[in-house]
Formats: sequence, C-alpha cells, structure tokens
Amino acid sequence: MGDNETAVDLYRTALDTYRNVVGVGDSHPSTAAAAHNLAALLRTAGEYDEAEPLDRAALTAREERLGDDHPDTLLSLSSLGSTLFLQGKADEAEPLLRRAYEGRNRVLGPTNVRTVGAARNLAAALQALDRQVEAAALLHAVAPNVNRSPF
Repeated sequence: MGDNETAVDLYRTALDTYRNVVGVGDSHPSTAAAAHNLAALLRTAGEYDEAEPLDRAALTAREERLGDDHPDTLLSLSSLGSTLFLQGKADEAEPLLRRAYEGRNRVLGPTNVRTVGAARNLAAALQALDRQVEAAALLHAVAPNVNRSPF
C-alpha cells in the first residue's frame, strides 16, 4: 500500500519472532524469508548497509537448507548481488549476479522473466566494471527471450 516504514517495522517484528520461536536461528526457511523480505524493503528505501547482512543471512540459510539451485536461493543470490551493486561494489556483486543468472538459466530456462532479469542485472555489473563487450554479448544473447517470457 506504499507505507514502506510500517512494512519495515512489521518485518523487523516478524524476523525477531521467527528467530525466537522456531529455535534454529537464521537457518529456518521462515526466518530466511523474513530476512530476505526485510532486506528488500530496506534496499528499496536506500538502506543498503542494513540490507546487506540480512541478504547474506538469507542466502547462507537458503544455500544450507535448500541447495544452490533452489529458486529461493537464486533469489537471494540476486538480492545480495543487487544490494552490493547499489552500494557501488560491482566487483563483489558480479560473481553473485553471475551465479544467479546461470542458476536461473539452468533451473528456470532462458525465456523465464527471472532469467532475463538476472541477465540484465549481471550486464549492469559488467558495465560498471568496464566490461562492455561482455555485457553487450550477454544482452544480445538474451534479447530474443525478452518477448517470449511467460510473464
């Protein structure tokens, strides 16, 4: 509804509740989801320094519990990569965004909207790293899939 401040407060409460109730710390899937969602809201608000550790916690939990190719793990890779990119850390973001793109391409397929979006995010990081040729080649490779995406 557009009330980001209230949403942040509610997700902070949810995250604290999950951490205290499920009894397994940050590795529980519900705790990881709450951390991920709170990080997304903080990223939207420009609070990248606060979002980063939440993104990292969600990614670690999802890698441990769900494996590298689970869609939620791939989402966390993309989210952490985006947070780092927005902090001006394209060098740290690039390998995460690459893993997210490659995983989504493998798991969801080349025409999935999330795969195409992951390619766009990776290309932005490559451009920020002055790797224009690589970024252009990636965008050229996924361009035919943009209009074929099911979403």
